[in-house]
Amino acid sequence: HIHNCPIDTNKLAYWNDPMGYFDMNFHSPFASSSSGRTKYLTFEPDQGGWNNIRMSMENMIVLAAAMGRTLVLPPDQPLYLLKNDEARRQRGFTDFFNLQTKELQRHVPIITAEEFIKKEGGLDVVTKTKSNAKDQQIHVPEHFKKGVKEVMAHCEHRLKSKIWCGKLYDYYKEVGYVPSVHGGKNCFIFDKYSLENDKMIPDESVVENIKKFCGHRKAVYYNKQMQEATLIHFRTSEKDYRILNHFYSFIYFTSPTISNFYKRLIRDHIHYHDVIFCAASKIIHALQNEGFQKQHGFVTTDQEGGGGGFSSMHIRRGDFQWEDMRISGEEWYDNTKDYWMDNEILYITTD
Repeated sequence: HIHNCPIDTNKLAYWNDPMGYFDMNFHSPFASSSSGRTKYLTFEPDQGGWNNIRMSMENMIVLAAAMGRTLVLPPDQPLYLLKNDEARRQRGFTDFFNLQTKELQRHVPIITAEEFIKKEGGLDVVTKTKSNAKDQQIHVPEHFKKGVKEVMAHCEHRLKSKIWCGKLYDYYKEVGYVPSVHGGKNCFIFDKYSLENDKMIPDESVVENIKKFCGHRKAVYYNKQMQEATLIHFRTSEKDYRILNHFYSFIYFTSPTISNFYKRLIRDHIHYHDVIFCAASKIIHALQNEGFQKQHGFVTTDQEGGGGGFSSMHIRRGDFQWEDMRISGEEWYDNTKDYWMDNEILYITTD
């Protein structure tokens, strides 16, 4: 349900609440329970637009949940095209999503970078030797401590900034395991046989499915080295390590049952705060009322009221470098007119 909204918005909700018994009690078979030590996954926000940032983050949630790790959020920072509010230029994922629900935390504990540093960083401990993930030592090395303290709550992705995010990310890279993966070049595979036996999968049908999923991309298998690392860090803000894929096109579980669980996990838990849905609902209702009540003669095929009554177009013009993408209004209308119904309202967003 969507709460505290003056109009009925519940038909816009696409998620299940509460979860079913299977999902509530699901436990990842890829999580390591041998050491009893909490293990972590850290990452860097993508430096593109919001949808790129969101897609990359969803991959991190699925990876952390599947690996049985606590997900450490990046510090709040200016996000591309979302940093014009002078009163608060730095934002984080919790400004958009409720990541602290009991149901989500059951499958993937999520904490802030500041909480992680205070718990595991050992800022008050003198670290005389270089720490690394192999001996489960993830205290902040002495040469990183000053910088990490400066940026663990908020930072900026500018090298010349006094609160450059790299001060924290460099620490993660030194003490953690850093997979070399790129969404356009790799696919990430979770398979129990491969993990437990440290050898290729004997089932030819499974191998063929992996090949179909990955296409031209090289498969990266979740292995013992990753499983045993105390901290895994994804360098997803860097060009050579970006993951600009929907999680279901980058991460492949050879078990359909497990795969479907993680699809439901994102569907049911990673949705915008109610206040954002409420604001969007007001726009939708206004458009529907325009189409239904003001003599346009358009009748929606969706009698449930969850949508319909208008169509939307996102016409991207300013962020493509190819001139032939910037066509005239007359041309795009001529290209799409056969899709519209008589008297239908078009809601156009454009840059």
